[in-house]
Amino acid sequence: MRQRVRLTAEDIPLIRALLYSGMPVAEVARKFETSKQHIYSIRNGKNWGAVK
Repeated sequence: MRQRVRLTAEDIPLIRALLYSGMPVAEVARKFETSKQHIYSIRNGKNWGAVK
């Protein structure tokens, strides 16, 4: 099983920028070695909502 990387507050603005630029959620998840669901939660503000 692949080990997942913990995201940091510095990763969140980059993830959001990639998503807003049109990169697919699956590609962002692969890039940061996390789940698509976690990326969806970041995009929708359910996780890391306090980070701008």
